[in-house]
Amino acid sequence: MTEVSFQASFVDREVMDMGDEGSGIGDYVSGHGDLIDASGAMIGRFDVNTVITRFDGVTEGRQVSAEYSFGDGRDSFLISGNESFQVGGVAAEDRPLTYAVVGGTGAYMGATGECVVSRQGETFDVTCKMFTPAE
Repeated sequence: MTEVSFQASFVDREVMDMGDEGSGIGDYVSGHGDLIDASGAMIGRFDVNTVITRFDGVTEGRQVSAEYSFGDGRDSFLISGNESFQVGGVAAEDRPLTYAVVGGTGAYMGATGECVVSRQGETFDVTCKMFTPAE
């Protein structure tokens, strides 16, 4: 098993309102940012896409798909899952969100496992536990 921990920090994030003004089913959020190690060095980038799949006026269910890419991008893995967010698409601070690792490239080719993501102010702590076919 491989464990990887880092912080993710958005560089850009865009909300596309697909219906009535405000949160609603089908709204789309896309963004990208930097991956930062414990020493503060940039170690890669991430890209994320989400779609609201449930809206009850208090929370939003969001289908999330993200790729974490390291170094020159050859080593990457994908996460996916559906989690609850506060209205407006912001993850509640200190609330762990759990996603499945659904594959990867390079050092992470064929990876499976899970990642726990937790918002800490403007950054997200990410810890992933994965298995790859070579292990």
